Amino acid sequence: GDIHYYQDCPERSQKFYFEFKNSLLREYTWESVFRIRHSGGWKVNAIYGNYSVRLAGNLLGVPNMDDTKSFIYEFELEDEIYRFDIFYIQTALLYTTSNGERRIRVLNYGIPCVETIEEIHAHIDPQVLGCSILRQGLQKLYQGALLAEVRNFILSKTRLIYNEVCPKLPKTQVKSPESMVTFSLLMLGILKHSLFIDNPKENNWDVKNALRLKLNMLNVEETCQVFVPYLFAVHNLTEGDFATYTESEEFIFPPLLSLSTSSLQSDGIFLMDDACSLYLLVGSKVDPGILKSLFGINDLNEVEVLNEDMMYSNPEDPLVTRVHNLISELRSRKADQYTHLYIVKEGQQLPAEWEFFVRLIEDKLNIPGSYNVSFYEFVESLSQPSMHKV
Repeated sequence: GDIHYYQDCPERSQKFYFEFKNSLLREYTWESVFRIRHSGGWKVNAIYGNYSVRLAGNLLGVPNMDDTKSFIYEFELEDEIYRFDIFYIQTALLYTTSNGERRIRVLNYGIPCVETIEEIHAHIDPQVLGCSILRQGLQKLYQGALLAEVRNFILSKTRLIYNEVCPKLPKTQVKSPESMVTFSLLMLGILKHSLFIDNPKENNWDVKNALRLKLNMLNVEETCQVFVPYLFAVHNLTEGDFATYTESEEFIFPPLLSLSTSSLQSDGIFLMDDACSLYLLVGSKVDPGILKSLFGINDLNEVEVLNEDMMYSNPEDPLVTRVHNLISELRSRKADQYTHLYIVKEGQQLPAEWEFFVRLIEDKLNIPGSYNVSFYEFVESLSQPSMHKV
């Protein structure tokens, strides 16, 4: 099921309303059991996810399930040599629908087997790989490991995989595969996240534990977004077809920006989505015409705090329409169907502004207890096994 935590904050009632409504309206499977069958010569080595009981073999008891949840299975080859070209998996979910119908859903999937490790490296899914390591780390926390031990486990796994995949060439010739760039950025985001910061000022255990339970079951896309947020420039959305829908109802997202202060400018407005919250950073030198359209003000000094109730003052303006489209589309893709929008004025030094900048994971951040390296430094360190622990 779902566990939500509600802090004592102004958006608490709104958050509860949307999440409770979604819990009532969402389609669930009830009284479910889940099993995987697979080709001979293999065994299930580990299962990561939230389930109530593991019955005989690999039969899982899952009292309720919906389409936002996922399990991660780890398989191990028992035979020294696998003599078939395809590794077959069959999943079976036996459940009761909301209308009281007992059903079974069966899916069959074949994975081609290859002969060389290089072929495996060439087809790595960096996001699934990162989520697998994350869940292994979460399981260690549940079993009582210290935060420092878990961080070092994640780092050692990252370094091992990176050095296995990337070619052993002189630094002047090395170019990491695109999959390893994505993988490295995701792992850096995990290491820098407050979940793994051992800092008394950051140790709100209720918030952390609620997020850990959620991440142990959340789908891959949203899990990755928690650690590598989306960052968009929204002040120039009208320079193209961005934030509009095609004839086939596909949404056109604006280009993603690097998670670095170098992507920002004082005369712009930037939207960040970390899967849990939305942050709109309003630069101190934004054009008054844009401020008038979005917030109904000519100068940021006219109001002390900006909030979403002030937005969309001119609904006929194309920029306003596109900003609304982008925010609505991002919200609709969430498992909980809700994300609060924090509007931040540059230089105001409120908590939400700090939350925005701390998520710029490509920069070197000076946060006590965190992994304070830039993305470039992190990639450089991965090829040096003797580098310090975190």
